[in-house]
Amino acid sequence: IANSTTYVYGVGQGPEVSLMVPTSQAAVATGLNTPQEVATDSLGNAYLADSGQGKVLKFAAGASAASAGTSIVTGLTAPTGVAVDGTGDVYIADSGKVIEIPANLNGTLNTAGQKVLDSGLGTNLKLAVDGYDNVYVTDPDNARVLKIANPAFASTGYGIKTVGSGFKKPSAIAVDNAGDKHIA
Repeated sequence: IANSTTYVYGVGQGPEVSLMVPTSQAAVATGLNTPQEVATDSLGNAYLADSGQGKVLKFAAGASAASAGTSIVTGLTAPTGVAVDGTGDVYIADSGKVIEIPANLNGTLNTAGQKVLDSGLGTNLKLAVDGYDNVYVTDPDNARVLKIANPAFASTGYGIKTVGSGFKKPSAIAVDNAGDKHIA
C-alpha cells in the first residue's frame, strides 16, 4: 500500500492478521496460530513471528489477498520476536536465543549464513533495531533489556551488553528516529 499509513489490526488473538489503512481493512495473513510480533523491511515486505507454528512468515509487499505467508527459516521452536535492519537482515527471537539471517546484496535472505547472536536468554523475547542496526532485546524472565551491537560499529564483533535492568518484566521495545528506546 504505497504512500499510506498502515496499521496492524489485532494483538495476537485469533488466526488472522489484518492491515488497516484510514479507509479500509484487508486481511493479509490467514492460518496463524499464535502471532507474536511483526516487522517490515525497506521494501514493504512484512515478517511475522508465529510461535504456535514455530515459524517466521514473510508476506510480500503489495499483497492484496490473504495468504499463509512463506516460512523464511526452518528449525525454530517458538519464535516470539522479529526485527529487520536497514540492510534487510532479519533477526529472530526464538526460545532463549537471538538469530540473525543476513540478506545478500540483492535482498534475498541467506539462510545458510544464519548465526546465533546470543543464547541462554529467557522466553517471550521481543526485538527492535535502531538506525545503526544495533539490535535491542527485551528479556522479561531476566528483567532486563540487552543491546547487541552492530559489528560494523563495535571493535570486537557483536558486543552484547545490558542497557536496562530492574524492570519487572519488559515486554516490548521500540526505538525512535532519535535513538530513544521505549520499553513496555
